[in-house]
Amino acid sequence: MKIKKILALLTTLCLMSASLAACTSNEPPAPPATPATAAEQSAEEFVDADLVDADLVEYVIEEVLEDDGDAQPTDDEVEGVYGAAVRAMGFFKYGDVPTTDETDDSGRLKVDLPGITSLNDFREYLLTIFSAEIVDGLLEGGLFADNNDGELYVMDAAIGGDITKGVETHEIIREDNGSITVRVTVEDLDPDTQEAVGTTDTDMVYENINGSWVFTRFELVR
Repeated sequence: MKIKKILALLTTLCLMSASLAACTSNEPPAPPATPATAAEQSAEEFVDADLVDADLVEYVIEEVLEDDGDAQPTDDEVEGVYGAAVRAMGFFKYGDVPTTDETDDSGRLKVDLPGITSLNDFREYLLTIFSAEIVDGLLEGGLFADNNDGELYVMDAAIGGDITKGVETHEIIREDNGSITVRVTVEDLDPDTQEAVGTTDTDMVYENINGSWVFTRFELVR
């Protein structure tokens, strides 16, 4: 896909720039990471730092997952893409997609995601994380739209998170049919005291559809 190639190229350029800087520095080079460590670090950094750069999201998907084809992704890889999915779906629920100050005639803000300039680009990107059914459902509300020049804009419709939800934990379950269930357990909080009063489990389904691993069932839990 064109958008995936663009984003992968951005990531490659960033990595090359970092390598060049290391070569010209007086500091001794750090020891190279093993492939497993690199994959784990990519997923861990994305989830912990809640990074918004589309090229990092694409790096986790392109470099860690898609090269393996039909192979089952590791638990760390699934966690990394879960973080990407939370961030992407948060663009719709929380309205926290990066934007510029530029607006169109309808008052929408111009989207500022690396390599994503149109609604079609954005849809192609989402399809690297979610099934077509989920993506079409997200986009049908019209929150994102192209202007007359084919540039992507979004309505300013940010809402807050659920204050009755606390810490979440994940259990990755490998099903007999080859799919992967990410069972997310989140604390239920008393809205007044903010103390945990119970937990709620929600199952996300991650599976291989026509050679690509995507979430076919997904929702935000808080």
